[in-house]
Amino acid sequence: MSDQDDIIAAATAGNLPELFIERLRGHPTDELGKAFRATLTRLHNDGTIDVLEPARTIQTSPIDQHDFFTVMHVYSELIPELDASVPDMLAAVKALSKRAGEDLASGMANGGYRAWAEQGSRARDTFESINPEDGDDATFVFLA
Repeated sequence: MSDQDDIIAAATAGNLPELFIERLRGHPTDELGKAFRATLTRLHNDGTIDVLEPARTIQTSPIDQHDFFTVMHVYSELIPELDASVPDMLAAVKALSKRAGEDLASGMANGGYRAWAEQGSRARDTFESINPEDGDDATFVFLA
């Protein structure tokens, strides 16, 4: 099966994080990894899959914490390239950060969000979508 077929099948089955781990653990920056991430981005941006859905529900994912950080690294690289609404992206990044906990790498997704928010009106839209008095939202005042 092709990357596209595997990604669509995993998205349909609710197993995208597991596919990220399988495909990218040994190939994070080589041509195979780059091609896989490009296919993920294309399928998300053309509406075939919602690559952010697994991020928004990462709290209930059965993957262990070591594998979670592989998944978070993938999302950190994907986020700047994805077309998504501010609320959808915020929900995904918040969920990833919450699952990461107090680990020093917990801010990886925030870096991706910052790059994402620099495009178009996303920074302004972020300010309009958050409540700066809410602790979960306060970080995004500085990221947008």
